[in-house]
Amino acid sequence: MTAEEYLNKLVDIDKRISAIRRAIEKCYARAESTSPQSSDIPPSFAGGTSRKIEDSVVMIADYKTELEKLCKSYEQMSYNVLCITDSMPDSRLAALIINKYINGMSWERTAEALDREANYTRKVLGPNAIKMFKKFYQTPEKALVSPLSREYNDNMP
Repeated sequence: MTAEEYLNKLVDIDKRISAIRRAIEKCYARAESTSPQSSDIPPSFAGGTSRKIEDSVVMIADYKTELEKLCKSYEQMSYNVLCITDSMPDSRLAALIINKYINGMSWERTAEALDREANYTRKVLGPNAIKMFKKFYQTPEKALVSPLSREYNDNMP
């Protein structure tokens, strides 16, 4: 996987997490909005309301399982990106990567955070940040070390 694909996958996972959270909310709303049918037969026997609730609960469980997997992947990948950006010598380009790909900011908001024009940020700084990221992504054994663990190892006797 290339560095750009890695960053885009991170964004994709973040969007999938948001979509699954919205789907879970809809399932809860559907389960809570069902009301007993007006008949002498309890809903559990008629199959109406209790079946809808049961289906919603099953869907929620499935969604939560998928959400847990995606969250773990996202946490690991974003941690890797943070470690790589920590190794980048240009903090402005590192901030661009963090704001755009981890924080999910638009180019306009990223440019504002960097105190730059949006067009300049997207067309000049963006490609430069990706180039810099690629250099460190190609050598992950150096970049994927937590700054804290490096500090700890440096201070060991």
